[in-house]
Amino acid sequence: TDLPSIVLSGGPMLDGWHKGQRIGSGTVLWHARNLLSAGEIDYEGFMTLTTASSPSVGHCNTMGTALSMNALAEALGMSLPGCASIPAPYRERGQMAYATGMRIVDLVREDVRPSHIMTHAAFENAIAVAS
Repeated sequence: TDLPSIVLSGGPMLDGWHKGQRIGSGTVLWHARNLLSAGEIDYEGFMTLTTASSPSVGHCNTMGTALSMNALAEALGMSLPGCASIPAPYRERGQMAYATGMRIVDLVREDVRPSHIMTHAAFENAIAVAS
C-alpha cells in the first residue's frame, strides 16, 4: 500500500566490552560461534562472550543487520535524518520518536506517500550508502 509512512527504529544497542576489547554484537556472535564449534571455548565462555556483546537495549549495532537496514531507510528518506545512528538508551532516541510522531502527522495531512519519497534518486542514494 502506498499510504503515508515513516520508519522509526528502537535504535542500536551500545558496543560491548570483553577482555578490554570493544565488540559489536553481530561480529562477535559469529566469532563466538566459530570458537565454540572449534572447541576453543565451552558453552559458558560462549555465553560470556555473547552476553558481553549486548550490554544494552537496542537492535544489533553491526552494519550488515538491523543497523544497515535502518541506515538504508534513512538514505531512502523514510526516516528522519540521524534516526539510524542514535543508540537506543540515549535520551535523544525519545526526542527522535517525538519528532517522528510529529512528522507522520504532517505526512498524512500533506498526503505524502512513500512513492513520493522513494524516488529513483533516493534509491541511488541508498545504493551508495550500502556500497
